[in-house]
Amino acid sequence: MKQSLLGLLLLALAHCIAAAAPKKLEFNILHAIDEANFTMRGRIVPVEKKAGLFKYESDPKMDLTPFQTPATDYTQRYKIIAMDMDGTVLTTSIQLCQLQKAKFNDFIAIHLDQNGTAFHIDYTVDSSSPCSKDQKPVDPKTTFKTRTLVSKAEEGARPKLEQMSSEKAEGKEVEKSFLQKYWYYIVPLFLILVLTGGDDKK
Repeated sequence: MKQSLLGLLLLALAHCIAAAAPKKLEFNILHAIDEANFTMRGRIVPVEKKAGLFKYESDPKMDLTPFQTPATDYTQRYKIIAMDMDGTVLTTSIQLCQLQKAKFNDFIAIHLDQNGTAFHIDYTVDSSSPCSKDQKPVDPKTTFKTRTLVSKAEEGARPKLEQMSSEKAEGKEVEKSFLQKYWYYIVPLFLILVLTGGDDKK
């Protein structure tokens, strides 16, 4: 009986320690074109010994051939997915021709809430001009040159609010009675009359 109780206590303690431990932030990045199956592209991982900084690591087995093939039209979409260790999935997309025009120079920003849970992803490329029909083919040696940012929402300063009394909230003050206004005159006079009124006249 004692052993089973001790085991339960140790299990509860281990659970509390695991819950209190900081969450490990890593993101798997997958990509696809239009409705094709998603494939592994790389990972966003913390930079060692530099708190709050992250870096992108490409998957060595990634096949870029489908993404280097010139876009056939402007409707083709390049889609990416960011998935954390808890299974949270964030997705976004851009025109494939924009990625090719930017020569695979891109930027991935993942936004966290105050609890450290990912809730939004931004994806941009280093090209703002529209795609053109005479767009040059992508060099087969071109690979992703990715910059990353993982930012956590910070709670702003809260203003100090003064609690209003019921009279001020209604915009009027209750008028004080005569005794409330002049009690400090009346009480000493009353005491003098009480203390001196009982003396016998000689």
